[in-house]
Amino acid sequence: MAEINNDAQDNPKRKHHKLISKKMSPRVDLTPMVDLAFLLIAFFMLTTSLQKSKAMEWDKRISSTKPEPVPDCVVLNILVDTLDRVYTYGGTDINSMKLSSDNTKAGLIKSIAAKQVQVKKTCEHDKYGNARDVICLVKLLPGSRYQNMVDALDNINYLKISTYSIIDPTNEEIELVKKKGLKI
Repeated sequence: MAEINNDAQDNPKRKHHKLISKKMSPRVDLTPMVDLAFLLIAFFMLTTSLQKSKAMEWDKRISSTKPEPVPDCVVLNILVDTLDRVYTYGGTDINSMKLSSDNTKAGLIKSIAAKQVQVKKTCEHDKYGNARDVICLVKLLPGSRYQNMVDALDNINYLKISTYSIIDPTNEEIELVKKKGLKI
């Protein structure tokens, strides 16, 4: 481990033996300390778990029962264009499409929250007597940004909407937005 070098014993040709305080030079062997450091590094590398990525869970269950028809009063169609404007309409009445907001984040929250209130007031309960929840169909118009989809999913998750889908807009929806004089 450690040793001390003594030059007087190593050199027999010295003739005078005066009492002179000799400086001893200690030498420390660092090999065991390096071995221990590598063992600790290897131990922590093997036992540490990396942080798991955080992502939204996708519900991929497939139901074997026949789905119940969805009334138009619970469906909210959300369209987002290239300028982050939000257009909404309920059910299948495409002619009721309106510009909800010029800001994706604020427009989505406002539109979804208003639809939730409307569904609670006007839509009947399901066959089990439970109140219905809003179903959101998110449609990104050609040229819209990826961030718009992320904002839509974040807001849907924030407002605790359990049923939603991201689908392509129909040609009728694209044409209606163009007819209203808005650039896509």
